[in-house]
Amino acid sequence: MAWITLTQDNLLSALNASEAAAYNAAVTGAIDPADEIILTAVHEARGHIEDAPGNELAAGATIPERIQHHVLSIIRFRILTRLDIEVSKARTKEYDDARRFLERVSEGKVRVEKPEGAKDTSGGTSDNIDVVDYGPDTLDREGLNAL
Repeated sequence: MAWITLTQDNLLSALNASEAAAYNAAVTGAIDPADEIILTAVHEARGHIEDAPGNELAAGATIPERIQHHVLSIIRFRILTRLDIEVSKARTKEYDDARRFLERVSEGKVRVEKPEGAKDTSGGTSDNIDVVDYGPDTLDREGLNAL
C-alpha cells in the first residue's frame, strides 16, 4: 500500500448525504476549516506513527493508505463539531475508535507500512547482510582466565 495525501474530496466522500448537506450549508461563507483540520489530523497521525520505534515517515503531509479510514473519522468528527453540526452516536464511536487505533500505533501494537524506498530494519533477512567469520569458536584455560 502507498502513502497518500488526504484532500477535501476524501473528506466529502466520508460524509453521508445529510452530513454533506449540512457541511455545504455551513461553509457557504468564506470560512471553511476543512484544510486546517485535515492537516492537523494528518500531522497528529504522523506523530503517532513516528512515536513507535522502527516506524518511518514518508515525505510530505502523507499517511499510510491503511489508516485512511481512521484519520478520516477524526477529520469528519472535528469538521462536524467545529461547524456545530449534530454528530450521531455512531460517528462519535468511530472517532473514539480511531483515536484508540492511533494510540495503539504509537505504542507499537499496530505496525504501519514503511514508505516506498525505506530500508527494512525489523531484523528480518536482507540481501545487505555481511557474514563475518572470526575463526573457530574455542574456549580454553587462557580464555577463561580473561573472564
